[in-house]
Amino acid sequence: MSSLDSSSERNRAARNEVQILIVEDDEPLRKLLLITLKLDGYQVLAACDGREALVIFKQNQIDCVLLDINMPFIDGLQVCAELRKSHDVPIIIITANSRTDDVITAMELGADHYMTKPFELQELRARIRAILRRVNRQTQRGPTQIITYGDIAVNETAQRVSVCGEVITLTPNEYGMLTYLMHHPDQPVSKEEILRTVWAYYSHEDLAFVRVTMRRLRSKVEKDPSNPQYLKTIHGFGYQFSTKSSADATGAAKDSLLTGCKSNV
Repeated sequence: MSSLDSSSERNRAARNEVQILIVEDDEPLRKLLLITLKLDGYQVLAACDGREALVIFKQNQIDCVLLDINMPFIDGLQVCAELRKSHDVPIIIITANSRTDDVITAMELGADHYMTKPFELQELRARIRAILRRVNRQTQRGPTQIITYGDIAVNETAQRVSVCGEVITLTPNEYGMLTYLMHHPDQPVSKEEILRTVWAYYSHEDLAFVRVTMRRLRSKVEKDPSNPQYLKTIHGFGYQFSTKSSADATGAAKDSLLTGCKSNV
């Protein structure tokens, strides 16, 4: 077997451990997605409405959710909000709504990405792979590494973030953005760089997504989100994690991450 064939088999085996939930009321599309993702080697479950989706999610270990917005009983926005109350599972919104406010609402509720129907299956498959790679990188364990600036401390080994000693919950996108900026302190980082490097994809339409994610992140880590101390906007360019007014990292901040309770980030 060639090295390429061997690599392909390993990738397929890894995917076979990943379980994806499809939530879509359009039966032909639901079946198409189900067959496509199973052929890619994933374990796949499907729901035809939001109510069924929440039941399936509760009963299974789900690694990624493909979620339609317009569905009977409980719509996709309500499902997204319910999942985000206690889970950081990656959520890709699949919607026929091209209205910006619908997309922004989904992202503000914590969706990791969105795709507008009709879409290319190849693009969806690429987005799923990119999200799962990012989550896998974040969960890989190594020597304990803690980044601390002022009130914010990140234990990258445990994927735990605390602000003023209190552990907070971040979505995968929020966690990825925060850690990337903290690894580049006081350096302007463009929105395009965040999309390419942190989330492994780029489209001009996704820049609004970066802005919404930053707004959510500030609401969780900044004392005054409208006047951020750490997560600064570089107008016309991107963002910067500022350490200029940050106190030196303290032992107490590090101890809170080493011994604190587990958090979903």
